[in-house]
Formats: sequence, structure tokens, C-alpha cells
Amino acid sequence: MTTTISFKQLLGGSPFPPMLEHMELAAQCVEQMSPMIHAVFDKDESKLHELRTIVFDMETKADHIYDQLSANLPQTKYLPVHRHDLIAVLQQQEMIADLAQDIAGIISINLDIAPELRETLLNLSAKSQ
Repeated sequence: MTTTISFKQLLGGSPFPPMLEHMELAAQCVEQMSPMIHAVFDKDESKLHELRTIVFDMETKADHIYDQLSANLPQTKYLPVHRHDLIAVLQQQEMIADLAQDIAGIISINLDIAPELRETLLNLSAKSQ
């Protein structure tokens, strides 16, 4: 009886596509910061709530990917890079998504931002793009 094992079965699936998806979700969370700041200054609470919901949903998806990758990346898998390096990059990406979620929550609660800060905040949010 012959047994055939493919390389994918032997080595497991690549962690890079889910990491890329996680990275894209973290970037999309950050991209919502500028429109949120504009919504604050425009006093557009419905837009602000909509953007906050988008950020929270994307961050939840990113959390799910993070949890799946962290739990399913075994020590023995053969990878072109060290497992600890992958986890370190994944943790940094997760911190970005978490921080964007925190900012979205704070911005949506506090609509009173001093008008003097408008220019500075808009410039800062533009640089994050």
C-alpha cells in the first residue's frame, strides 16, 4: 500500500496569506482615522458612528485572524523565516489595529475637540495614510 503525502500536507499551509489579510485589515482601520476626524470637526455624528462601526468590525476580524495564526503556527513547521519573527510582525500589526480601535472609540465619545487643533489633527491623520 503506497502512501502519498503532498508538500502542503507535510509542511502545512503558508501563514503568509492570512498575515497579509491581517495587515490589510490593520491598514484599513488606520485609513478610517482621517474621515473620523473630519466627521468630528463637521459634527457629523451619524458618519462618525458609521466609521466607528467599520473600524470595530475590521479590528474584530483582525483579532480572529491573529488568534487563528497564533494558535495554529506550530513550532515544527518549516518556514523560510523564523516563527518568532512571524509572531513579532503579527503582534505589531495587531497593535496597530488595536490602537486604531482605541482611537475610534475615544473620538466617537468626545466630540468636543478644540478648533485650534483642527489643522494639526488633519495633518497628522493625513500622514497616517
